[in-house]
Amino acid sequence: MAKVLIVGGGVVGLGLGMLLAGDAHAVTNLERDAQEPPKDPEEAWDSWERRGVNQFRLPHIFMPRYRQILEEELPDVAAAIGRDGTVRVHPVREAPESLTGGARPGDGRYQILCGRRAVVERAVAAVADGTSGLEVRRGVAVAGLLGGPEAIGGIPLSLIHI
Repeated sequence: MAKVLIVGGGVVGLGLGMLLAGDAHAVTNLERDAQEPPKDPEEAWDSWERRGVNQFRLPHIFMPRYRQILEEELPDVAAAIGRDGTVRVHPVREAPESLTGGARPGDGRYQILCGRRAVVERAVAAVADGTSGLEVRRGVAVAGLLGGPEAIGGIPLSLIHI
């Protein structure tokens, strides 16, 4: 078991934290924005502020491979974002047959998930908060990394300030 530090508590940072915690690592996730995720999707869209995420009010798209990883490796996350309001889109099936040549076996792998970033991230954070072995510390900004002789055992050590 390793001790892992992840900088960034967005969709990808929390997803990575859950995957590593699922492999029995002790994971600490540092997130600069201090506000806790809201308890419901409507509140997330209406009032959650993530000043560190410029695209927070824009749509968020999970491309096919990422969607597949979510469904296989983090099914609780896939279910949570589905409940909170993502839309499944199948661009191959929805494109004109003249462009695609028609439906083929295996086309389901091209399905994508779309949702509002705030709503999707709220769902991911809710699952992460209940993940054993993952500690999320909000309101912690990383100033830099130490390397070389200053690092413990040659492993970079984050410098943090609260």
